[in-house]
Amino acid sequence: MNFKKQKVKLSLSEESEWMHYFKEQKQKARDLQSQITHTIRKIDRLVCEPNGLTGEEIGIVEVSVV
Repeated sequence: MNFKKQKVKLSLSEESEWMHYFKEQKQKARDLQSQITHTIRKIDRLVCEPNGLTGEEIGIVEVSVV
């Protein structure tokens, strides 16, 4: 929502609360993305290593999946 277009005025304390909330949510999203990346790498290792893939082959698989 664009507050300026809606002509909504926030007090400094309200704006500060929203910025705090936004920063918390942004950090949660970063943490989740990090966990997802870690899990994907772990899955790749579990799948690729038992199949005897080389580092180069793993790289090809990773690029083709993304």
